[in-house]
Amino acid sequence: MATLLLGVPGTIVFIDDIIISAPNLTVHLNRVREVLKRLNEAGLRLKFEKCKFLEDEVCYLGFRINKEGIRPLPDKIKSVKNAPRPKNVSELRSFLGSINYYGRFIKNMAQKLRSLFACLEKNNFDWTEECDKTFESIKQELISEQILFHFDLDKQTVLTCDASSYGISAVLAHRDESEFDHPISFASRSLTAAERNYAHLDKEGLAIIFGVRKYFEYLYGYRFILQTDSAALTRIFDPKKPVPEIAAARLQRWALFLAPFHYEIKHIRGSKNYADWLSRLPLKDTKDNAKEFSILQNSAYTNLDLIKDYDFATLDWKAVQKYTREDKVLNKIIRYCRDGWGENQPKEEPIKTFWNKREALTVDNNCVLWGHRVIIPEKLRKVVLKELHHSHFGVTKMKIIARSFVWWPGIDKEIELITKGCRPCLETRKSPPKIALTPWVWPTTPWHRIHADFLGPFLGKIVLIIIDSHSKWPEAIIMPSMNETNTIKAFRDVFARHGYPAHLVTDNYSTFVGREFQRLMKEGGIRHSTTPTSFPATNGAAENFVDTFKRKITCMTKDSISFENAITKFLFDYRSTPHAATQKTPASLALGRELKTRFSLLRPAPTSERIITHQSQQMKNYPGNKQADFKVNDSVMTKKYGKEGKSWIPGTVEKVLVPGVTYMIKVENEKPLKRHANQLIKCEAAILEGPPRADKEPNKSKERQQQPTRRSERLQNKKGEV
Repeated sequence: MATLLLGVPGTIVFIDDIIISAPNLTVHLNRVREVLKRLNEAGLRLKFEKCKFLEDEVCYLGFRINKEGIRPLPDKIKSVKNAPRPKNVSELRSFLGSINYYGRFIKNMAQKLRSLFACLEKNNFDWTEECDKTFESIKQELISEQILFHFDLDKQTVLTCDASSYGISAVLAHRDESEFDHPISFASRSLTAAERNYAHLDKEGLAIIFGVRKYFEYLYGYRFILQTDSAALTRIFDPKKPVPEIAAARLQRWALFLAPFHYEIKHIRGSKNYADWLSRLPLKDTKDNAKEFSILQNSAYTNLDLIKDYDFATLDWKAVQKYTREDKVLNKIIRYCRDGWGENQPKEEPIKTFWNKREALTVDNNCVLWGHRVIIPEKLRKVVLKELHHSHFGVTKMKIIARSFVWWPGIDKEIELITKGCRPCLETRKSPPKIALTPWVWPTTPWHRIHADFLGPFLGKIVLIIIDSHSKWPEAIIMPSMNETNTIKAFRDVFARHGYPAHLVTDNYSTFVGREFQRLMKEGGIRHSTTPTSFPATNGAAENFVDTFKRKITCMTKDSISFENAITKFLFDYRSTPHAATQKTPASLALGRELKTRFSLLRPAPTSERIITHQSQQMKNYPGNKQADFKVNDSVMTKKYGKEGKSWIPGTVEKVLVPGVTYMIKVENEKPLKRHANQLIKCEAAILEGPPRADKEPNKSKERQQQPTRRSERLQNKKGEV
C-alpha cells in the first residue's frame, strides 16, 4: 500500500490505514482524488462506512491529530491513569510497556523512569517510596495532554541533546520568530553498563549521535541547529573546522558520522537546555583487571632460560600472526571486532579485559591492534618481555618501549616483576642520589654542548664517553690508552661525523688540559669548560651516562655477550629509546628520524602497491638519471685503469654496443676499450690534440731560434756547448 501511494503529498499509510492531509480544501480534494484513482487502478475497494472525509480532527494509531499537533487519545491513557501500583515484576513490565508507547510526549522518560527500571534488574522487585513518587508523577505527566507539533520543512528545525551519568535524551523542535521552540518529539534511553563508563564528554557526544540517528529522516538533507551544553563538543563537532587530532578516536569517528549533515552547532547553558541537564556523578575507575593474564604469576622471573632456544630473528609480525591463530582469546576478539560487540558485556573473564578498549581494537593481517600497538598472543609474551629487557633497562624505559609497540592485559605488572627479579639488575642497581644538582641549560639544537669523560679500566678496557646534551645521543669509543694523541684522534673521528660543537665539558684530567688538546679546541672554535677539582658531578651528563653504561654493560656481559658486541647493542637500544628528559629518542633529535629496530618488524609490512609506488618514486628521483648520447666518431675522455691508478685519456667512439649504455672506444697506441656511459665524458676534438708530437720538434726549435734571447741565456748556451 505504501508503494502504491508513494509520491502523493500529505499521505501517510500504515498497513491498510490511510490518512490524507492538506493546507486547504482545494489541495485536499486533489490529493483525495489522486489516492482514490490509484486505488481504483490497483483494483482495490474501500468500505464507505469506515471512511471519513473533510475531518478537522482524526484519531489515528492511538493519537488524536489536528492542525495544532498530536495528543494521546483519552481512551488510551485512561487505563494508565487508573492503573494500580505494580506488585511484581510482571505487572511493572506491563505498565512500562503502556508508558513506552507514549514516550515521545515525555521529556527524559528514561531518566524519570530510572527508579522503576532498577526494579527490573535481576528480577529484584524492591518497590520504594521513590518508585511510588515516580509512578504517580509519570501518570500525571501523561494525562496532562502535552501537544507535539507537526514537522514542517519550511520552519527552522532544532535538535537539542543532553546526557547524564545514566541516560541520554534528545528533543526535536521547531523554532518560531520569537525564538521559542515548539517540541515535535522527545526521545531518550538508558545507558548500557559500558556506556556508563564513558567520560562525560563522550556521553554528551553519544547523546548527539543518538538524537541524529533517531530523527535521521527529519534531518538528513536539511539544515538544522544542533544544541548542546558541552562547549568542548561545539569545537570538536564544528562542521567548519577540522577534527582535532587530540580528540579521542571515538569522538573523531562520530565527527565523521556527522560530516554529511548540514547543521550549525550551538552551545547553550545547562539551565536553558530543555533536554534537561542531568546530575553529574563521578565515574568509576575502569582499570584493567589483568590477574587472569599474568603469564608468569608464580615465577620470580629469575629463570629465563626457558626460552633460550627461541630464534629472536623470527620475532616479527608474521610470528604474531601465527601465534594469534592459536590463541583462543585473541580469536574471540577478532570475531568481536568483525561481527560487532553488541550492547552487553561478554561474560567470559578474559574477554572482559578488552571490553573497555573495544572501540579502538582493529584487525590487520590477522594481528589484533589496540590503536597502534600490537596485542601479543600469550605464547610470545615471554619472548617479548625478554626482548624488552634485553639491554637491562629499568621499568620506565621498558614501559616506554612497550607502549610504542606492544600491549597485552597485565603487561605493566609483568614488566615490573621482571625488573624486580632480574639478578644482574639487582647486583648493579644504582644508589639513589644524595643531593639535588643544579641542571645545565638545555641547548635548543643538537651537538651544541657535549660532555665527555673516560671510563676505565672497566672490564679490562678504557672507553671514551661523549654525550650530546640536546639529543642525549651517546658515543662510546674503546681506547688503546688515555694519552693525548689517542684522545685527539678519537675526537677528530667523532667531529668528522657530527661536526664541531660550540661547547665541550670535561673533567680536569691531564689529557683534556694538554697543549695539543687545547689547540684542537681552538681550531674548532670550541669553548672548553672543566669541572671543579674533586667535584665531577658538575659534568653530570657524562657522569650519569657512564654510570648507566657500566651497569648495563656489566649485565649484558654476564649474559655471555662480548664486550664489543655489548657496547654496540647497548648504544643501538639507547639511541632508539625515548629519553626520560626529552620524551623523544636520541636518534629522532640528532638525526631527524627514528632508527629501524627489531620491534619495527612487528608492524605488518606495507602492501605491494605501496612498495612499487615507493620504488618508482626512488627511480624517478635518482640523481644519476642522465641520458647518455654518444655517437660513432664522437671525441671523448675515457677512464684508463692500470697500476698507476685511474686516469682520463682521450679517445674516439668506434662502435655503439648498447645505445646509451656501452661503447667501444678507440685510443692511441692501445687496443679498443669497452666502456660504460658512466666512464665517458664528451668533449671537443680540439681539446684532445694536446702538444705537438716529436717529429714536429725541429720546427719548434727553429721558431725559438728566430726569437730574440737574453744575454744571460746566450752565455748559458755557450757554456753548454763547451
